Amino acid sequence: MIQLEEITWGKITGIHLLTYVPLFPLAMIGGIILQVFLERFDVYQTLDRNLMMRIQGLSLDILITSAIATLSLTVIGNNLMPSSYLHL
Repeated sequence: MIQLEEITWGKITGIHLLTYVPLFPLAMIGGIILQVFLERFDVYQTLDRNLMMRIQGLSLDILITSAIATLSLTVIGNNLMPSSYLHL
């Protein structure tokens, strides 16, 4: 998307908006577009509810794992007492 912006209006106007747009809303919009497309044109019902639930579970597992992996152990160690209160 950023490259498309650079080719089209970014080079002409010097305005680069997509650099500051978070990826999550764009992924949600892409998911909505994909859902509408599959509802209209998927005659074989490729994606059923069970498959979607498995994909959702895997995505949530990956999200939680990556969030835990980005935690700084130094910061947790320095704030061990306040964080222990959260676990009570």
